[in-house]
Amino acid sequence: MHRLGQTLGTSLRCDCGATLFVSLQGRLVTAIDNQRPELDDSAVPIRDDATTDDDAPLDDDAPNRDDALSDDDAPNLDDEPSGDDEPTTSPIITLDTEDKAPKKRKNKDAKKRDEKADEERPSRRNRKKNSWPLIAGAGFVALLLLTSITMFLLQSTGGDQSQSARDRSNAAKQKQAAAPPKKAVIKPGTLKNLVAQVPTPLFAQPTANVLGATEKNTSATQTKKPIASAPAESERSPYGGQTQAPVTSLPERVEPRQRIPLIEPAKSSNYFDEAYNVAYQNYEAWAELGDKATDSEEYQTKLGETLGAVKVAYGLSLRRDNLEKRNELLYLLAFLSLKAGHLMEAAIYGETAARLGDPEESATRDAAFIALAAVQEASSNHWGIPEEVGELRFMETIAQLIETKWPDDPQRDQLWFTLGQLYAAFEHPKLAVDAYSHVGKDSDAYVDAKIASGVAYWSIFLTEASHRDADPDAMLDLLKKSSDEFRAAVTAMEADLKKPTMRLLTAKQMLAVIADRTGDTTDVIRWTTKGKFPVVGSIRVKKTGNPKTIVVPAAFAQTIFQLVYKAQTAEGDLQGAQKSLETLDVMLGKQSGSQVQSMQYATAIRRFKEVLAQDTVSMSDVKMLDETLAKTPPNSTAAGLQDQLWMAQSWATLAEKAPNDDLARKCYERAAKSCETILSAKTLPQNMLAPTQVRQAEWLRLAGKTEASLAVISQILETTPNVFDLQRQAALTLEELAIQNDSEDKLRAAIQSSKDQPSIWGWSKLAVNLHRLRYSERGTEQHAMSLLEAHFHLARCRWMLAQVVDSDSERASLEKQTLKQIASARLAIPEGSEAENKWLDTFNKLETVVSGSK
Repeated sequence: MHRLGQTLGTSLRCDCGATLFVSLQGRLVTAIDNQRPELDDSAVPIRDDATTDDDAPLDDDAPNRDDALSDDDAPNLDDEPSGDDEPTTSPIITLDTEDKAPKKRKNKDAKKRDEKADEERPSRRNRKKNSWPLIAGAGFVALLLLTSITMFLLQSTGGDQSQSARDRSNAAKQKQAAAPPKKAVIKPGTLKNLVAQVPTPLFAQPTANVLGATEKNTSATQTKKPIASAPAESERSPYGGQTQAPVTSLPERVEPRQRIPLIEPAKSSNYFDEAYNVAYQNYEAWAELGDKATDSEEYQTKLGETLGAVKVAYGLSLRRDNLEKRNELLYLLAFLSLKAGHLMEAAIYGETAARLGDPEESATRDAAFIALAAVQEASSNHWGIPEEVGELRFMETIAQLIETKWPDDPQRDQLWFTLGQLYAAFEHPKLAVDAYSHVGKDSDAYVDAKIASGVAYWSIFLTEASHRDADPDAMLDLLKKSSDEFRAAVTAMEADLKKPTMRLLTAKQMLAVIADRTGDTTDVIRWTTKGKFPVVGSIRVKKTGNPKTIVVPAAFAQTIFQLVYKAQTAEGDLQGAQKSLETLDVMLGKQSGSQVQSMQYATAIRRFKEVLAQDTVSMSDVKMLDETLAKTPPNSTAAGLQDQLWMAQSWATLAEKAPNDDLARKCYERAAKSCETILSAKTLPQNMLAPTQVRQAEWLRLAGKTEASLAVISQILETTPNVFDLQRQAALTLEELAIQNDSEDKLRAAIQSSKDQPSIWGWSKLAVNLHRLRYSERGTEQHAMSLLEAHFHLARCRWMLAQVVDSDSERASLEKQTLKQIASARLAIPEGSEAENKWLDTFNKLETVVSGSK
């Protein structure tokens, strides 16, 4: 049965939503609208194609709908939208009470077809019975028309008389509307007590993500960026991981000396004695010219003639048994060939003379060293293929000959050391190590040989460890050999030195570097901070300072203190590591750069990780972190953006572990301050600006600085009003401000956008847009949860407002809207979701409280 309501022209409106009117055929019909439960009396259905002049669409899929909202009510959000967002209309249902439509009169041909027209034609009684609805409908229409004409005539005749009355009435209404509404006087603590009755469920508070949106993302465009992760620590390799092969180059080629041609005698004797005498006569004549005339033509000519005469005499000596003169002539050939620039001939003559001659004869030994000199010079001239070091191989053969024949020769150790240096220079460190091993322990070159050998092993390690398939055991063996060589050098030096030398400090530095490679922090600290001459206490960068210290390059000092810092932090001695950095900072002075700052940030990150690993956080932990961060310069580029974001997020994480609200607020305050530093960085990407501001606003709110949080949010929303995360934060902030200050204005602003802050939607409009997004193609379960959160806050805010307003009618209206809101929220809970029962319990509890407060 329809209950007729207000008159709409020629139609009647029923409370159920049906509209009754008379059709053109005179029948009484009804049009039934799609039944959509409303949250309040003034709400209108949401249509995606409806926009207002004030608000631009959020995007192509989710248009903004200010006109879907009344001044104080939320829109319809109950029905699950169909594929088309347009409201559907049920077909018109005819309420005709006729048994059947009236028949036309039978035509005259019926008799001709022998039809019984009288049987088919209805009787007069039936016609009267079936025609009464038509008459009634026509009468009803006539009545309506008569009523309309009468009302029109009455209005026309009395229009002039009542015009002034209507003007007075309109003026009174305008004056009443212009007058500010009477604000309710709320006792302090009232809203807090109301919130305590219906607290926000924990599962309805999404945790925010530093890099944008939230983990329960309610932004129009979902972000795929993860939360800023902790700085990763790579897995340690047994030998420290892959290296970069050292870049080396061959020694530059030395231009060879002029090669003086050999001049054979014009007339030579076939007798050895005569040829021998001629050779010596030429030699004496050449020797009288002296070395000062080497560039003269006479000198070069005489040298060529002498070399030719000696060569003839040596050839004749091969037929004689006089070995002494033969070796004498062979020595002269080696010597004169070296002088004439015939290097390889001199080397061969000298090596032969040293091998065949009498070891007791000085000429025999001298011949060996002439050969060495010739080979070394040929090597510097790149006489052969430099990479093959054939000349050095020959030189090693001569060195072995000298060691065999003259093992006690004073130049023996220096010879091997020089050979090792040449091998190393020509990129043959393995051959260099073997050459260095011949240097005796009592030699003056012993320490240098040990250091050079350690460097050679280190070079071999760097080269082989640069390959991805390097054998870990082989690499560790190379590091051990290198360490043994440096250790032997340090031991030898510390026994004799009375003050530190650069050689000693360099050897200790290399020992610390190798220990760091193998992860031996104890040895790192030992070689840098302990011993007879600790490195950290024996160096300075400035020219003026302690005379017992050595001036070293800034890079050397940085390497040493970085090794110490790394070892101390690895052992958990963060206080000692911080002290080392402070010492380095003072030592470098103006040369202190970003590297020291980077180590400061690394210390801070390690301290954060230690505190994060704890179950709870204390005030002493916060103070310790403050002291560590105080060492890092503000606005420094030493720390990467991701590291700074991670530290900001770490403060927020620590806030969650705080045992009390006061400490939690302190942590959130530091998180917000970290965001301020990040936002001031010139290197901050544009796509990171808004997400970081979202986090700053959130943490300011959690820190109790709600006004500052709202200011940040308002500033962003003025240019980007369609950021859902910010709108949520703004609504939460306004709600919290209302609760903290018992403010009716803030509570109304949390419900509905205010004139003072039009860029903030409030829970009502946020629910509209979340509803649209939730049921769009992009809608997810996360959006559903965010929509439920908006429903909850909107319903609770309306209920709280109802408890404090003075107007009974407004209170009743708000309570009615709240109950409708709760009913709508229940329909929005996804069936089968994990939070279904929790949300049902939450809204049932809210409904109980609202119903009990009436």
